[in-house]
Formats: sequence, C-alpha cells, structure tokens
Amino acid sequence: MLLLNKIITSKLQEISELAHQKQFFDTAIDKEQFPMAIFKFPNINEVEYRNDLILEIDIWNGATANKVIQLEQLTDEIDKKLNRLKYIDDDMQVTIYRLSPYRLNITDEDETIKRRQLRYICKTYFTPSE
Repeated sequence: MLLLNKIITSKLQEISELAHQKQFFDTAIDKEQFPMAIFKFPNINEVEYRNDLILEIDIWNGATANKVIQLEQLTDEIDKKLNRLKYIDDDMQVTIYRLSPYRLNITDEDETIKRRQLRYICKTYFTPSE
C-alpha cells in the first residue's frame, strides 16, 4: 500500500495548484491551504496476489465564484492525471479507472467551502513472494 500511496501522491504533486500541499493521504483539511486534495482507500483488503481498491479523492476550495471555477478545473486536472494510469514494476502492477459515478458534488457542512469527490477503482496485482 505504501507504494500505491507514493504513486498517487507523486501524481497529485505534479499539479501546480497542489504543489504547496505536504500531506495527501488521509489527513485533516486546512482552510489556510486551499485548494487541497486528500485521498483515501475505504476498502483495504490485504490479499496475496490481486486486489481491487476503491480510491476516493476529496477536493476542497472556497465557495466564491472564482474559487468554484478553480475547484472544477482542479478536479478535471486530477482526473486527467489518474484516469487510466498504469504503473508496473517488479513487485506490483496497478491500473486506475473511473468508478461510476466517478465525480460527485458533496455538500459540506461549512457553507464557505465547496467540495468535489473523485472515485476510482485501482486494480492491483502483486508478484508472489518466494
């Protein structure tokens, strides 16, 4: 799982609007850091050779008109980086696809915040250890 976290974090760090963000995995939101994106895997099942993981990415920004446009653009950019992403090395192979519905408009309790969520399926294959 650590390698998958690193792969997704590196893709998110390539996006200029998120370059300031230090932590992407399962962390608390900070309005001072907006826009920001946080990802999590709500269904981790440790299996030996193959696993399909759900990846959820929450993206937050302010609620003003310009901030909402920036949020939508950022959400599009994250999707372009991750949808159909393939990674292969000696230990693992991962392919990421959109999960239907893949783009959700989530109402936040704080009316000064707008939130989107992207959902993907990560098909992971592991090389058996000898």
